[in-house]
Amino acid sequence: MKNVSIYKIALLLSILFVSKHFKAQTVEDVVSFPSTEAISMNMVNFQPVSLYTGRAQVNVPLLTMSARGVDLPIYLDHDAGGIRVDQHAGWVGQNWSLMAGGVITRSKNGFEDEVGMFNENDIPIRNYIETVNAGLVTFWNTNHQLKLRNVAQLEPQSDFEPDIFNFNFLNYSGQFFLAGDGEWKVISDSNLKVEFDLYNSTNYDYPIYSHVPYTENTSEAIEYSKTFKGFTIIDEYGKRYIFGFKDNAIEYSMNLFGQADGANNCTTPDRWIANSWYLSKIEDENGQLLYDFKYDRGCYNMSSNFSFNQHVVYCKCKGLGHLDPCNEEEYYLFDVKGGPNRSSTLISPVYLSEITNIYKEKIIVSKSEATQLSYEWPVN
Repeated sequence: MKNVSIYKIALLLSILFVSKHFKAQTVEDVVSFPSTEAISMNMVNFQPVSLYTGRAQVNVPLLTMSARGVDLPIYLDHDAGGIRVDQHAGWVGQNWSLMAGGVITRSKNGFEDEVGMFNENDIPIRNYIETVNAGLVTFWNTNHQLKLRNVAQLEPQSDFEPDIFNFNFLNYSGQFFLAGDGEWKVISDSNLKVEFDLYNSTNYDYPIYSHVPYTENTSEAIEYSKTFKGFTIIDEYGKRYIFGFKDNAIEYSMNLFGQADGANNCTTPDRWIANSWYLSKIEDENGQLLYDFKYDRGCYNMSSNFSFNQHVVYCKCKGLGHLDPCNEEEYYLFDVKGGPNRSSTLISPVYLSEITNIYKEKIIVSKSEATQLSYEWPVN
């Protein structure tokens, strides 16, 4: 057996704070938020190197594993696009990513596609999969405007927009989504296919916890919504790249202020949402295991937004009608509504710990807590 310790990787409990700002709109709670590591691994997909901008492509090769013609390069990749406001460093440094395998991340539109699938407790939401199955997503033409209007009026909790899934692994990148005909559509320069049976209950599982804490063994147990367990992407040669399907290969997030437990007597807690599925296995066209990936679940991270909104209502003092700024009549301040808004997301991240190939060669990734300078807030 070949054991290789490739890198001392800094791991810390990270708290991301978006700077305080003032805007004229309310910030909605963001409950589907990938970790810094998952976002950075997909950065190459969204911001490729351009020969026109001269943006540098910087990477540090570490080593390459091989298994029956499938090479697995392992390297450190640098995003040369600059550091954005409140961009937090990942576990290998600012703007650096450890590329070893791959990840699928979700961009959530409306409700998550699978919310409530195969749950024992009834969730009053028609998720996107059920909307597709009912044939309600295929009526996008003028002949069915009336039916669409009726659906919108009678079922306001229906989800009509698919989530977008972004992937980046080995030399493949792109996106996929569930179309209105019930088929998975792939957007990529490569010939790839997504395999996931929507109506197989074993493809769904509870997140970190199955029930809200302190309610599991009570008569009023509150069940968390099940999530996608994972996906399989098949390349043009029939090789299978399996993402997720392991407890520690999936990242979750939820609204920090939407947490609840039985002691708080809350019957409508927020949900843990799966938003990142890491590459867990690579199989050849005959189903032979070539690579196996293991991950460790890390400490919780938190991302917070703070904003302020204000709605001013003016009263017209003379006559009736709508407020007209061109009118010579006087207007007085009637009411001021609004105030500070906060939105925080709790993230349960995972980190690569081990890779083993068919020849029993093994790479072990070790981690240590980072030493980072703290920031002292100015005192007025």
